[in-house]
Amino acid sequence: MSYVRFFGLVSGARYSGKTKQPRTSPTQCNPTFRWIEIFHLYLIVSVRDGEAMRHYRCNTCQQTWDLEESTVQAHGAGLTCPACRSPLAEVSVVQAKAAAGADGNAELEGTFLDWLGERFLGAPKVEDPWASGARFVFWCLVAWVSIPFFRLPLRLLDDYHFWINRVNLIFHEAGHMIFGVFGNELLMFLGGGLGQLLMPLMIGAAFFFKNRDCYAAGLGLWWAGQSLVDTSIYINDARALDLTLIGGHSGREVDGHDWNNILTILDCLDQDIYIARTVLLTGRIIMFGGLLWMLVVIARGVTLSVTARKG
Repeated sequence: MSYVRFFGLVSGARYSGKTKQPRTSPTQCNPTFRWIEIFHLYLIVSVRDGEAMRHYRCNTCQQTWDLEESTVQAHGAGLTCPACRSPLAEVSVVQAKAAAGADGNAELEGTFLDWLGERFLGAPKVEDPWASGARFVFWCLVAWVSIPFFRLPLRLLDDYHFWINRVNLIFHEAGHMIFGVFGNELLMFLGGGLGQLLMPLMIGAAFFFKNRDCYAAGLGLWWAGQSLVDTSIYINDARALDLTLIGGHSGREVDGHDWNNILTILDCLDQDIYIARTVLLTGRIIMFGGLLWMLVVIARGVTLSVTARKG
């Protein structure tokens, strides 16, 4: 593909020796492909397939074009910009590279930021004010529920019987059954923590990749962080074995519990408090990230709605 066609893809038009009508590039609709094309603006050369290239710049739209010698001779004085149909002016190689690099940087930055926004905040759309209001009210409820998980020290978290821990318990026990199928003792003990962590992550991933609902994906991320906070309570009790388990007995009255067995097998039982604090901090960071993600999605929707009404 000649550089005439290459730069045509970047600008959204193609230039042909038979017709001078620009037409939209299919890759223009794909931000990822367009980002790659813009990035390759830095790889401009002066010769393509052994044929000399001449460099032109449009003074109207400020785009730079590398044209083959045969194309220049075919059009002669009637050579015009494929994008805006204005006359082209020939420039030096250095000028062409500098101009293309500057244009590429600006377009690359805008396209990449747009891609990030659409990927992690959802496609820009004007939402119903009632929907945005309902989302914000729900976010406030989630933030209110999160306060004890951020405020309380690790030793006091078990004194509060959070209802969401009951939900985590369902997937915790299911994880033991699922990972116990593999016949590995360590994996079976780890299955409880993995089950209650993987479930919110899978739900969040489904909303993110399948439904493109970044608000729900942020909620799934928050839930995964809360699950880690819940897990840190049991890790902190690995040696003490004071927690009351499902049957109403403490770990001392039975043969320990999951994290006592896990850390014993891994020969790091004496590090239980350090590991628990690390998991607690990680969980809190993930919870905060989920809350922030949800809030940014709401704010973006409100901003678009306000802008649309003003327009």
